[in-house]
Amino acid sequence: MPSRLIGQQPELRSLLEAYQPQKLANGLTETWIPRISSLECMEPAALSAGHGKLIAWGLIRFELAEAQHGLRYQLTPEGRQALGYGLSVVASETADGESPEELMESEMLEVSGSREGSELASV
Repeated sequence: MPSRLIGQQPELRSLLEAYQPQKLANGLTETWIPRISSLECMEPAALSAGHGKLIAWGLIRFELAEAQHGLRYQLTPEGRQALGYGLSVVASETADGESPEELMESEMLEVSGSREGSELASV
């Protein structure tokens, strides 16, 4: 589950937290947040990869807004759950001791297996 991965990678959790909805001066809430271009705990190159991981794990989605706004991101329901809105975030180690990479790989196999079904079984 992606929330396990977020629990093991605090820099990605910080990036995910940066996309929490923002209260505006007029009292409305903005859920689409402009792309984070700098974060204290991450190098610029790692930010790009971090965005890719959060998108791949289904924790954020993006849209290309008008030219003056550029890319904007929004937490998905899974992203809100990973931050603790309804689900507890798993601590730094999974119950079976899998690394984040192993956990991600096993989850990707589960997802691809559910989509491809018999093709995966015949491999």
